[in-house]
Amino acid sequence: VDFKANSNETSQINSPVRFDCTSASGTVESVWNALYAGVESANEFIYNMENSPIYNEENTDYADLTQMVGEAKVMRAMFYYELLCYFGDIPFSMEPTYVTQNFVLPMTDRDEVYKQIIDDLKGAALKMKSTANISEGVERISKEACWAMIARMALQAGGYSLRAPEGNTTSYGTMQRPASSHEFYQTARDYADSVIVSGTHALTKSYKQVFIDECNFIVSNNDDPIFEIPFAQASTGQWGYRQGATAQSSEGTTPHIYGEVNGGVRTEAFYRYTFDEKDLRRDFINGLWYYNSSSLPTMRNDYNCHNNKWSKLWNTVGLGNQTTGSTGINFAYLRYTDVLLM
Repeated sequence: VDFKANSNETSQINSPVRFDCTSASGTVESVWNALYAGVESANEFIYNMENSPIYNEENTDYADLTQMVGEAKVMRAMFYYELLCYFGDIPFSMEPTYVTQNFVLPMTDRDEVYKQIIDDLKGAALKMKSTANISEGVERISKEACWAMIARMALQAGGYSLRAPEGNTTSYGTMQRPASSHEFYQTARDYADSVIVSGTHALTKSYKQVFIDECNFIVSNNDDPIFEIPFAQASTGQWGYRQGATAQSSEGTTPHIYGEVNGGVRTEAFYRYTFDEKDLRRDFINGLWYYNSSSLPTMRNDYNCHNNKWSKLWNTVGLGNQTTGSTGINFAYLRYTDVLLM
């Protein structure tokens, strides 16, 4: 429900912020290139590991190796999932380019891509470890995370998406779902249920404490997060800098006590009014104020609110007045609440 705030009302061909970019958009190209770079890295790792002489059941480290391959397969699925959501039918390969020698892949129907990736993950999950058996916990991809990713992809695959008529490049197309939609839905139900039945994760914290803990670098391995994309503390990642109440660079020599916060990722103001008045999530998520350049709280008077789930303002350990981005706050890519909702 969040979006990048933009005060420019004119069409911008280079950015998908307002859904009015063109095929020549540099932003779209960079997303495309980054996602396929991720696919290629995963393909190279999986191919070389599975064809390595050490990848055999007689190796005492075999369980660790199959776990690594499973993690790479889930990461590959994450990259393809984003490509499918953005673009629909896409070029598709599960082998590295240097093996296929095919530098111009044909378009593959999205339903076939979903099916192949889901089947691949089903096999990978059989040889992966539970969160409880991974020393890094939810900062690594577990069997439960693989199951949750299967459910997410299957639910997306079974739903409606915009499909252009075959060979017609001038039509906007129509919203359709595949003939096998109910098979995908059954898969989503089955694998979400697998996560629940495992008993590995639960909802013991209050809603806001989940996010406050993430903003304070607390990793919970048996609660809501199933897989968190890990960032290095005060070194990488933008979570809590792009979200949260803006804290503008202060005037003079005294910086704001929290450092600078961009706060450009917002929620739509009217979203706030979709919450029941007694819903405790409403005021936690939808921030109505920010800090101005004099470090004074200032009410927003426009059509958006600050997304306060992730915010540097919650941090009490390590993010001081000299910091800007590169917060190191993890992003919970898969959560137990996602699974329950699915």
